[in-house]
Amino acid sequence: MKSQSVIRFPGTASRRPRRTSTPPNETMQEVEALRRDLRDAQFILVLIGRKLTRAAKRADEIGYRVLDAGLQTSNDSTTARKANQ
Repeated sequence: MKSQSVIRFPGTASRRPRRTSTPPNETMQEVEALRRDLRDAQFILVLIGRKLTRAAKRADEIGYRVLDAGLQTSNDSTTARKANQ
């Protein structure tokens, strides 16, 4: 019998993930630490969002209009015209 030649492209020789030398329990500890960090970061972002929302409401109450670039007074016609363009 004649052997068939197989064309292999770089990166397609093995579909199985490469094994690492890191023990599984150490990897899981790292994953849990990253999850805690992510949860903390998400919590901080929620707090920042709440503060920004509260600040925007307060600014609206005292006569400031909230724009993408910051705050402006409602009677500043030059800035208002530029913002509307």
